[in-house]
Amino acid sequence: MNAISESTGLAEAHDTVLQAIRYQHPDWVDEHGTCPNCDSYEQKLAELLVRFEPEEERAS
Repeated sequence: MNAISESTGLAEAHDTVLQAIRYQHPDWVDEHGTCPNCDSYEQKLAELLVRFEPEEERAS
């Protein structure tokens, strides 16, 4: 898998996760369409992804 398709796959997975959270928890979305809990989950996911990223990619 090349970097572009891997990146696209991660972006699609990210969007899918956020859509699922919003669908399952519509009460988390405020009147402005923002979702603070979604933001929290997104931050946790980003932290986990960095942990599992190959070292050579973290260094660049």
